[in-house]
Amino acid sequence: MLPQIIGIHFGIDSSVVAAITERGMKIIPNSEGQFTTPSIVARLSNGEWIAGLITKHQKVTNTEGTFNSFKVFLGRHFDDVEHFRRSVSYNVVKSANGECRIVHRGETYSIQDICSHLFLKLKRDASEYLGRDITHVAITEDPQTTPKQRNVVEDALNSAGLNLIGFISEPIAAVKEYLAKVPVTNAAVFDLSESAFTISILESIDGEVSVKLPRTDLELSETAFDKELSRWLTNMIKEKHNIDLTYDNISRARLENAISAIKEELLSYGVVTISLPKITENKDIKFSLSKSEVEVVFKRMMEYILDIADRCIFDADLLSNEISDVIFIGQRSQLTFLQDVLMRRWHREPKVVWNPDEAKAVGALLHAQEKASARKTSHEQEERYIKNLTEEEKLKHYLRILGIEGAITFEEIKRCYRAIVQQYHPDKVHSLGKELRDVAEWKTKEINEAYEYLKGRYSP
Repeated sequence: MLPQIIGIHFGIDSSVVAAITERGMKIIPNSEGQFTTPSIVARLSNGEWIAGLITKHQKVTNTEGTFNSFKVFLGRHFDDVEHFRRSVSYNVVKSANGECRIVHRGETYSIQDICSHLFLKLKRDASEYLGRDITHVAITEDPQTTPKQRNVVEDALNSAGLNLIGFISEPIAAVKEYLAKVPVTNAAVFDLSESAFTISILESIDGEVSVKLPRTDLELSETAFDKELSRWLTNMIKEKHNIDLTYDNISRARLENAISAIKEELLSYGVVTISLPKITENKDIKFSLSKSEVEVVFKRMMEYILDIADRCIFDADLLSNEISDVIFIGQRSQLTFLQDVLMRRWHREPKVVWNPDEAKAVGALLHAQEKASARKTSHEQEERYIKNLTEEEKLKHYLRILGIEGAITFEEIKRCYRAIVQQYHPDKVHSLGKELRDVAEWKTKEINEAYEYLKGRYSP
């Protein structure tokens, strides 16, 4: 029986959980009934920790105790994240070893501490919905994730009562279902999220897909495009209607909140009528905006994205015509503009994944199933092999595991056992990658079995 597993997409802005149900793979809603959980954790004045959607309701009154975008500090050196430190409302400090810590009400917390509260929320909600205790997980990671960052995430998962099956790179997770149906050689995956733009060149060799080369730009994000359109609209309103919203935070917020709906309507109809009654000083604003006008606003940023893509393909020692598939993952309202620019420059029509967070969670779940099944199959094959051995073959097998040659005594068995089992002690393999730790765990089990068998035959 496979362990109770889930796939988690752990994003900077939000996280999503996928699991197997009676009806197949499904995105699991959280306790609030939403399929997406904000990656936000908060510490309340009474000492209680909360995570997810509920944190947004108290952020205004608990600004310094609400920790959003904390993933950007995960496993990072304090001096490398100055830009991000200035953009958050909580206090990020430098630890003795140079890492990032969060200080709130005189208490200091590691990023691992903060992560574990989010993971605990995801686990509890999934367990409650599924009616079973979730024990194992595969989780997405950025293409540039370091071993140190992986260790922090795994420790946070363990603190939340979750055993890590494996990591999967976000661009691979997002297109895993697609890759299962359509074989590719080299694919360019464009990922435009709320917080960053990433292009990854995927390479497939003998059915194994890996990230050959990633590029990330934190200045090019869906949020950045929305801000650019908001600035342009603010300037246009000032010029044509003589109303300056630059320092009117409330009115400007109304305009920014309408951006998403504006883009959606432009894609459907090509033109949108923007009506903002009583925008300021009882003045009404009403004007039309066309898709072509917005394309001009976005043109510089879109061209820059394709410049990054061209450089990434060149650095991967490829030509654009050697890219077998171009895949977009992101929101429809933004990617359609980028799609038009790409077709004009590359003359290629991309495949599109419209719900990237959900697709990444499903990809992580598929990865978890593959890893768990492969491990189970490998162990079962080993057990069947031993079961079919004769007693003489078993003896030789277990002596070989402990490295015993020559005369066999119980003292020699104990000496060899102690020497070899120490090589795989958890303290010695903790800093290794997940794959190597799994091997060490299985080797320890094998060594213990050998010792128990030989002890039964040779102990006084």
